[in-house]
Amino acid sequence: MSFITSIKNTIAQYKINKLHKVDRRKSYIDWEKTNRVLLLYSMSNLPEATSSRIYSELYDILDNCFDEKMNVRLMVCVTKSSVEQKRFNITVFDSKTCNFLTSEPQKDIFDVAEEEQSDVVINLSPTLSYPLEYLAEYSEARLKISVLKAGKGAKYDMYFSSESDSVKEVFNSIKYYLKKIKAE
Repeated sequence: MSFITSIKNTIAQYKINKLHKVDRRKSYIDWEKTNRVLLLYSMSNLPEATSSRIYSELYDILDNCFDEKMNVRLMVCVTKSSVEQKRFNITVFDSKTCNFLTSEPQKDIFDVAEEEQSDVVINLSPTLSYPLEYLAEYSEARLKISVLKAGKGAKYDMYFSSESDSVKEVFNSIKYYLKKIKAE
């Protein structure tokens, strides 16, 4: 990691930790009571075949949520220019649309995430992405879940560890446990 990248990461961590937002109503929510889901994923420097496989799995997850009559939004952060969006409920943005020094996304990206008013935020990204950490921290969702317990960035309510390389399998495992929760 270069010196500049290290400084940028330190600034982003500091800014995310100091991000003061209105207190949200935290609670564990079971899957059947979930109406709106915000999914986050970062694709950085992935080969074309891997990107295609992951997009296919993410599309399957979206279809699954739609079949369950949920309002779902997927936000994908990529390192290169934006990929063509094939669906209306996917927002793809690149790191060029983020602040160079802090990695904070532009206001229009925050606006898309905020208009969803999600019940649950699920960060499925296996790598740390500061733009997604800003979106997770900024969200007023009742439950925030991450598959990466890095301790740097947003504060999540639940961390989910998995050995699987399949995004769809990880999501299905998270969904399984959320169905087991019987929240009041």
